Amino acid sequence: MNKELIKQLYANGFNAREISEELNVNKAAVNKCIQRNFKDLKPIHLKNRKQLKFYENEVRKITKYESKQHMSDKTFILKNRSLYETKKDGDIVLKKDIDCVIPWDVPRRLVNEFKSC
Repeated sequence: MNKELIKQLYANGFNAREISEELNVNKAAVNKCIQRNFKDLKPIHLKNRKQLKFYENEVRKITKYESKQHMSDKTFILKNRSLYETKKDGDIVLKKDIDCVIPWDVPRRLVNEFKSC
């Protein structure tokens, strides 16, 4: 068990469970090592732990926000029916005679999932 590495991770804000998972050692051993050797680092650990948790919380919020912003192709086509026409086999495709410029991320076709093979 590398005490210097445990010291560095503890000072960076990681707790005993996270350090033990990172180093693949027993949690109790890491906890005892921290208690015996690094009591003086507790204020630094708490400050960095607070910053680490704030950072993780912000990343979680941003990820959740961005995941809710995604719209599937089917939903987009159903919301913008004026851009599309339905073929005889049930496929929905983008109209050819549109006067406006279409961005690259607009879906071009939606295949009918219920048509016979």
